[in-house]
Amino acid sequence: MPRIPGLLALTTLSLVLAACGQTTPDPHTTQSAHLTLTVSAPQGVNPNITVSGPVGFSKTITTTGSAWLDTQAFGTYSWASMTVKAGDFTYAGSNGSVVLAANDVRTATVSYLPIDSALNFTLHAPAGVTPHVTLRGPDNFTKTFTTAETVNLIGLKPGTYTWTAEQVTAGEVTYAATDGSIELPAGEAQQVSDTYAAIVGTLDLSVSVPDGVTPNVAVTGPDTFSTTVTTAGAVKVTGLKPGTYTIAPSSVIAKGFRYDAQGATAAVVSGHTATASVSYTGGVDIEAPTNVTFTPASSSADSSGFAHLTVTAQDNAGVKEFIVYANTGDVRMATLAATKSADGYSASYSPWIPHGFPQSFTVVASDGVNVSARSTEVFVTNPNP
Repeated sequence: MPRIPGLLALTTLSLVLAACGQTTPDPHTTQSAHLTLTVSAPQGVNPNITVSGPVGFSKTITTTGSAWLDTQAFGTYSWASMTVKAGDFTYAGSNGSVVLAANDVRTATVSYLPIDSALNFTLHAPAGVTPHVTLRGPDNFTKTFTTAETVNLIGLKPGTYTWTAEQVTAGEVTYAATDGSIELPAGEAQQVSDTYAAIVGTLDLSVSVPDGVTPNVAVTGPDTFSTTVTTAGAVKVTGLKPGTYTIAPSSVIAKGFRYDAQGATAAVVSGHTATASVSYTGGVDIEAPTNVTFTPASSSADSSGFAHLTVTAQDNAGVKEFIVYANTGDVRMATLAATKSADGYSASYSPWIPHGFPQSFTVVASDGVNVSARSTEVFVTNPNP
């Protein structure tokens, strides 16, 4: 019994201490543990972060900047960042956790960044042409385009994207577009375009002409194509849409001669070279003699009644003959053979002139191919009785 008072005293002291708040602190409560969460995001992106912790703590953060979390209890606090959409892109922030002990003041950062890319893809093709382009990218991404259109592709995983264009045929024409690739960074929208165009062909044209002759060859074809070739030799006409081309040489004149050539056609095929040839031949004289003169030695006949006249002319191919006419060209008097001279061609004529009857003469110079020219009229008299 002597020990009973001491035991009662200890019990009483414990109760007093408890009543005075002097018991051992609860390991899950504190008045000095705090967490600051700093959130950053591009303009126009609204974050969505949920912070959870002991004693049912929960808080949602939907703005950027620093959020002061009055946690009250110490222990483990974690945050989960939800992905959000803004414009064409998806943004995500980091997840994490931190352990707050008594009297801790901690900070953490969450940064929202884009996690996908966008691509604006435009495909052009002529009317009536059905394109076929396949776009491929990361994670087995595949998209096929079969119409001329513009497509805005969003939610693409960043990385390298490539496209391949198949050749297609419309009518007799084969069309092709260009293969390519592009790197898509996260958070960026890129633009690419591809165009189907006819695979052109080539025409190798051989043009031959005599020396000193300039050709004139028209080449016409599909879609109002037209060009003129004015050089001799091997001529390459490029960039031709497939189809039938007409090669039409025009007559050309050089030094009084006309040269002609036969036309042709050529079938140009996509990606191939067609051939055709043009050869100028002939050399037909079309130029009349020039400087045709009929000159009497005197305007009067000699004592025997004969007049003495000289006829001259020039010609590109040569004068064959001179034809003399009297009485203003009504009466054919003589045909004179032309002789080559230093100044061209010439002949002499000595007709008898009746007394008292003045005579008029003209001469026609002929080059032998029915091309001729006439002189001016001359008069001769016979004053002798």
